[in-house]
Amino acid sequence: MSPLSLSTVPLLLLTTLLAVTHCDESSTPDSARPAFCLEPPFTGRCRARLIRWFFNASSGYCEYFVYGGCGRRENNFLEEEDCNKTCIYNEVNNTEEPGSGDEETVPREEELGYEGKVPGPEGEEPAPVEEKAPEEEEPVLEEEEPEERAWEAVASALQEAQQIFEEPAFAE
Repeated sequence: MSPLSLSTVPLLLLTTLLAVTHCDESSTPDSARPAFCLEPPFTGRCRARLIRWFFNASSGYCEYFVYGGCGRRENNFLEEEDCNKTCIYNEVNNTEEPGSGDEETVPREEELGYEGKVPGPEGEEPAPVEEKAPEEEEPVLEEEEPEERAWEAVASALQEAQQIFEEPAFAE
């Protein structure tokens, strides 16, 4: 055997070893990950401040972002666990999820100014936010008690009537 072929064998063996050990077995390769996991987060055009999770292809982790409430895309998960299961630990990989010791702290909704209502146009009362509902069911809106709504309607009607009677046409 020539000296050149003797030095080529260890080099080829070393290259193969590096290629095999370079793969990270704790995460899903991009080829096994759904394509939507590689998309950036999408806030949408609405102005709600909802905490949602997306897979950050740059960091390789699921991270939170503030979602506006409409125009949802697939890389938008209600729970971090759902994001991890879909984009990191999917069925193709069959790996166990790591412990939660190094997770980020997620801001509370109050810290973002979100208090259960979606901001409406300037000067209007915010609209109720849809509660989380199972995918088969229609979302349920948060509602006040019927009696409370009735009294608010009566008060509003009385104010309108008072304004009408105070107009110059009725004043003599």
